[in-house]
Amino acid sequence: MKANHYRAITLIMALAISAPHISQAQTLSSGEIIYVRECAKCHQIGEGAQNRVGPQLNQLFGRKAGSLPDFDHYSEAFAKADFIWTPDLFRAFIKDPKNVVAGTMQIYNGLQNDDEISALIEFLKNPTTDPK
Repeated sequence: MKANHYRAITLIMALAISAPHISQAQTLSSGEIIYVRECAKCHQIGEGAQNRVGPQLNQLFGRKAGSLPDFDHYSEAFAKADFIWTPDLFRAFIKDPKNVVAGTMQIYNGLQNDDEISALIEFLKNPTTDPK
């Protein structure tokens, strides 16, 4: 019960921090809620997205890993990575980043719920968040 309570508080805090970026008339998809909760601290996506601690996530699928020319904080592991992001590869990565890219500097421990990962993937394919 405590874990759910803390998770709810974390989600409320993440949404409050992101509120200026989301139109009040807009209804959040489950994927966008998961993005805000799990990813938005380090990554932006949508119109006007900028790199943060991690690279912006626009057009992630189909992009070569470690290839954004204006992001210069890739770990050596990501800079040398030789793969193209696909939904299936992202699914494996988001579950266990260090297993997919050994040596990554990403400190994220992973998302285990398959339904949440599927919703996040759908959101990343068609983001609606405007980080301005």
